Amino acid sequence: LDGWVGGAVPVVQEGRATGGRVAAYRGAMALGGGGAVFVGGRWGWDAGWYVVATLIALGAVAIVLLDKPPEPRPSALGDWIRDFGGWLSRPGNMLVLVLALVFKLGDAAMAPMTKTFWLDSGLSAEEVGLLNTVAGSVFTAAGALVGGEITSRIGLGRAAWTLGFLALASNLVYAGVALAPSTGAVVAAGVIESFTSGLGTAPMLAILMRACGQEQTATRFALLTSVAGLTRTLVGTVSGVGAVALGYPGYFALTALFALPGLLLIPAATRRLPADAP
Repeated sequence: LDGWVGGAVPVVQEGRATGGRVAAYRGAMALGGGGAVFVGGRWGWDAGWYVVATLIALGAVAIVLLDKPPEPRPSALGDWIRDFGGWLSRPGNMLVLVLALVFKLGDAAMAPMTKTFWLDSGLSAEEVGLLNTVAGSVFTAAGALVGGEITSRIGLGRAAWTLGFLALASNLVYAGVALAPSTGAVVAAGVIESFTSGLGTAPMLAILMRACGQEQTATRFALLTSVAGLTRTLVGTVSGVGAVALGYPGYFALTALFALPGLLLIPAATRRLPADAP
């Protein structure tokens, strides 16, 4: 799907397209997850599965009706490998690869500890579930739509730096709330973090899409997003150790510092990308 979007979306619409993609994904998580479970619990599991099957069928219909992007250019395996290696070896694309690794480092370091913090702050399991599945999805989707629109209006570099800084600031909000947690403050911090996470995701995905170009889009985008996912895996394994050693306030403040390398790298990583369309 991301390869299709990269080949079909004009440059001027990349921000809006990535924002819409993230919003749709988060909406699907809420609807297909919590929504289907709600239907199953009230009207039976058969009804829940029918809802999920209907949503999948609607997606298939949408795919058939969409305009087709240009077909990938057929090439021999050797030519394909050479083209991919040449793209990866360009200095600008290597910087984008590093940016994909570190841009969401602050979010990735904090996210595994937020639910534990909610429980330790006195939220019930029901409140945690509601905040995570409903409020989290809704506000992340809203942030992605707003972030996508901002990206299309002010350009990749400025949007990524500005919205990435707001995501960093949300970690500091968590650190402040952790000093004297209350239910209202914890919920507010969770909503702010979800919204700013969506804000920062939209320009980042647009940067990755711009770096892919129009050739081998699916493969290139898969590589970049896999590297971004690697950050969540590596940092998440040590997040508990950090929270125990520093306490929630100290650890959340530290995660804000983790976001700085990505912000500092944005100007260099975006300078070599094709310019924003007028």
